[in-house]
Order: sequence, then C-alpha cells, then structure tokens
Amino acid sequence: MIKRMIQMILSAMILLVPLSAMAQDFGLDINLGVKKKIVKGLNISAEFELRTQDMSSALERIDAGLGISYKPIDYFKVGAGYHFIDKYKPKHETKKGNIVDDYWSPRHRAYADVTGILPIENFEISLRERYQFTYRSETSAKKWDSDGDAKDDEIIKSKNDHILRSRVQAQYNIKPIKLAPYFSLEMYNDLAESFSIDKIRILAGLEYTLKKHHVLDLFYRYTAGIADPDDEVHLLGIGYEFKF
Repeated sequence: MIKRMIQMILSAMILLVPLSAMAQDFGLDINLGVKKKIVKGLNISAEFELRTQDMSSALERIDAGLGISYKPIDYFKVGAGYHFIDKYKPKHETKKGNIVDDYWSPRHRAYADVTGILPIENFEISLRERYQFTYRSETSAKKWDSDGDAKDDEIIKSKNDHILRSRVQAQYNIKPIKLAPYFSLEMYNDLAESFSIDKIRILAGLEYTLKKHHVLDLFYRYTAGIADPDDEVHLLGIGYEFKF
C-alpha cells in the first residue's frame, strides 16, 4: 500500500510538472502564523496571508484566519477553522464587450478536516480530507461600454461554494538539522457539481525548524485550473510560524 501511494505521488509529479510551464500567471505568497499549544495534542492557531498576481505586479488576496486542531493519537488529527478573505479582481472586459472596473470581493470561509498520518522511519505520509464552505458577499463595480460611456454598475452576486479538498502529502524529516522537504498533491472536488474536479494543486517545499519555536517554510505551488482556466498559476511562497 505504501509503495502504491509513493508511486502515485511520483507519477503526479511527472504528469503535472510539464503542465506548469503553460500556466498563465505567476505570483508570490507570504504567510505569517502563530500556534499555541493548549494541552497535549490540542493547538490553536492564527495566520495572515498576502498573495500577488499578474506576474506579481498586483495584490490578489488578503487572508486572515483562526484554527483549532486536535491530535488524540499519532496517526489521526481533526481540525476546524474560519478565514476572512478579500480577493482583488482587476479591471477586465466582459463577454459582451463592456469594461468592468477593478473591485474587491469579500468572502467568509469555514472548514473542517480529518487527517490520517502514517510514519515510516523518517518519512511521514498523510491523507487529509477537508470540507470547505465559502460564502462570497454581493458587491458591485463601475462599468462602461466599449466607447467609454458609463453604464449601470456591474453587480457581482453572492455565491456559496461547497468544496471537498483531498490531499496526499509525503514529508521527509532530516532530524539532525531539523529540515523537512515535502511534496503534496491536492484535488478540489465541487460538491455542488457532482464531485467534479474544480482544480488540482501540486506543492513542493522545505520546512526548517529553529530552536523549536520558529518554523520557516519555502515552497513552490502550481495550480491547474480545471473548471476555470484563470485559476492556473505558478506561485513561490515563504512562510514563518511562531510556536509556543
């Protein structure tokens, strides 16, 4: 079983990495987080994220969240959390030829997940299933026709998304130097569309733990937009988490 999981991960790398060369955009991701241990196995956390788009020339998203996780045994973990997200949409042309001004789209997101963990010497293989609900608030933006004449504002209606995120991850812990390279493959399944795949995300990164309290994370992420080609993007990220 373990060999088959590892083979699946390696196969995904071989198949998906060439696709990343066709990505439409490149961005940067900056993550800051803090995690507090309450009792053994129980942690609360807070995080803040900034993400860029359009070849890193514009801010794409601001994300602030709170979470809680509980690990009753070494092989199993549950978690839940809430995020407030403000996503930027640049000025663009509609299918009807109108020009819509840039705007920010606020979203509320809640999630709950379960993770199975399988340690194999210095390796750790995990499978996480996460249900994610997102509510996008209604907003509006100024609109013009192709001649530059003002029209009624564009109304971006509210929307609910129900997504099941399935992620398999492999991490190798180099204990003497507290370095941990990892790789993950994640599929976004749209529950409102009969489990159709919304997008696929691959991620490769490197974690470094300094004096137990400080964790640095460097990673590369490629998202393949299945339902929406505009979701396709290369992304380089850096993260810092303080544990206490």
